[in-house]
Amino acid sequence: MCLAAAYLGIWQLIGTSPHTVTFDMERWENNSWGLHNIERDRLSGTVAAFADGSRMNQATVIHFKHYFVRDFQWAGRNIYSRQANVLYLVDDQTKKATRWHCTCGTGKPAPPVPDQGCLGRAKTQLGDAIRVGEGTVASIHVIRYRAAGRDLHEAAFAPRFGCDLLEERRATYNIIGIPTSWYHFVVRSYVPGEPKSELLSPPPGYAVQDKPL
Repeated sequence: MCLAAAYLGIWQLIGTSPHTVTFDMERWENNSWGLHNIERDRLSGTVAAFADGSRMNQATVIHFKHYFVRDFQWAGRNIYSRQANVLYLVDDQTKKATRWHCTCGTGKPAPPVPDQGCLGRAKTQLGDAIRVGEGTVASIHVIRYRAAGRDLHEAAFAPRFGCDLLEERRATYNIIGIPTSWYHFVVRSYVPGEPKSELLSPPPGYAVQDKPL
């Protein structure tokens, strides 16, 4: 549980370098031949990743039915402290936190493997990857790759920061070329370096309740 919750489902930001990142993600899927049954999610948040494997995730998700009709919204924050090997689930509305003492750990991130042009990372992310250009994301130089195939799958990696993923796009199409799904993840800001240590515990004044795993 600790390993999965430590990332809050934000697997795109499993980097090897300490950083603080803000991001946006949008995805939708058309469950019919028309336009009346499109489920869509918009997610935004912040990830603070520490050199020892500790991590703070904060995210807000808005779910839409029929593409435009707002269905529900969810916001959450969790903290994993590797040194203490504890996981906090934080509710900022009630100013309460639940603490679990983990029996396993996420492990300390390994140093980035030298990866000329981020080709190794691109193959891991995309499979048969083709380099298609360079650019900038969040004012950081990136190298862009695209997967071979009919559907769209492309990603941008930052060679300066261990080839961290800064943008990814995916789209699928039906037999007549109409999009059936779309996914876009993009980093909006990237601050390298160790995040603030106070992010690894609930704010002062929050009630903390211990629970067994």
